[in-house]
Amino acid sequence: MFFCYFIQQIAVKHKPQLRTPVAATAIVYFRRYFASFSYSTCDPSLLAASAVLLAIRSEEAAPASSGIAGARTIATAAKVV
Repeated sequence: MFFCYFIQQIAVKHKPQLRTPVAATAIVYFRRYFASFSYSTCDPSLLAASAVLLAIRSEEAAPASSGIAGARTIATAAKVV
């Protein structure tokens, strides 16, 4: 439950602000991963940032420079933690 809120905070603090489907998709990716694997296999905060980045790409919500979007998402996740 904490990481669902954590993903939503990443989405809210990200500039430009992400749409709700992006955050929802990221939560689904996060939950699907940990339905198959243990929390000890991967750092959940890193996976949350990766799920947001993957959701941005799958929902086609990325700005023109996708490299900057990835760096921004991970930097925002670090600030939230």
